[in-house]
Amino acid sequence: MKKIILSFAVLALMLSVNSCKKCTTCTKASSPDLKFCENDYSSKDDYDDAVALATLGGYDCN
Repeated sequence: MKKIILSFAVLALMLSVNSCKKCTTCTKASSPDLKFCENDYSSKDDYDDAVALATLGGYDCN
């Protein structure tokens, strides 16, 4: 579980550095917020998959 949280934290840090056009922020109690930006992925499907994975991990994405 710690590896998953650490992976999400690293991903969120990398994504927060880049400017975004369409972004989604995912939150979860006692966990760092995750920010996914569509222009950080090679396709919309990859972006959608990343948001879906966060949702499966218990995050609430808006």
